[in-house]
Amino acid sequence: MSDVGGQRTLQRRWTTFAKAQLLCQAGSELPYNVIQDIDMLPPAEGAPADDTLFYGIFTSQWAVNSGRSAVCSFSLTEIKSVFSGNYKVLNRDRLQWSARVQDKVANPGECGLHNASDNALRFVKENFLAEDSVRPVGRGLTLVSAEHTYSHLTVQRVQAANKRLYTVLFLLTEAGHLHKAVLLQRGPYIIEEVQVFKPPQPIRSLKLSIPKVNTEENYIYI
Repeated sequence: MSDVGGQRTLQRRWTTFAKAQLLCQAGSELPYNVIQDIDMLPPAEGAPADDTLFYGIFTSQWAVNSGRSAVCSFSLTEIKSVFSGNYKVLNRDRLQWSARVQDKVANPGECGLHNASDNALRFVKENFLAEDSVRPVGRGLTLVSAEHTYSHLTVQRVQAANKRLYTVLFLLTEAGHLHKAVLLQRGPYIIEEVQVFKPPQPIRSLKLSIPKVNTEENYIYI
């Protein structure tokens, strides 16, 4: 919010802009590279902030994955590691990215660069794509569906009767159904399907509200 641009280089432009690819991919298969929605799961009580997770719905531009939806999760620790690493450089003549060969003189995405040297700001201007991709937790897909195309999701952590914590995903299909999926060690399991409207129709937004009272009920806002 305090990014005012550089004094000479990057005047009235972002000095904190940097980006990295979220790689939602299973093994050597083609990645799911079109993001549809994303939600954040805060760390469990008492856990460090770097345990924050981000869950995203992805589809694919590749014909082999046509009609499929995948959910991947990414850790804040991995995201920080990628952004603190090396950056690629854009060859503006060929419009191709390549690995950077010169020493890194600035850390793209870092706040407080408006007073940096012109050399550092030129580096930020030309090297804003991280060399490494952010890979999903477990190096695989959290969930994949060939029967349903998911458009929105929200996520929460719940405590079961056995006192264990489980991650639950609420997923909206493009056909207007809501799926409630719990993530188990053996894989995801859909425990509930709700037809939101009759007749079914596409839904544009999804939000989970957890009341701060002694109740186990949760509410979905659509």
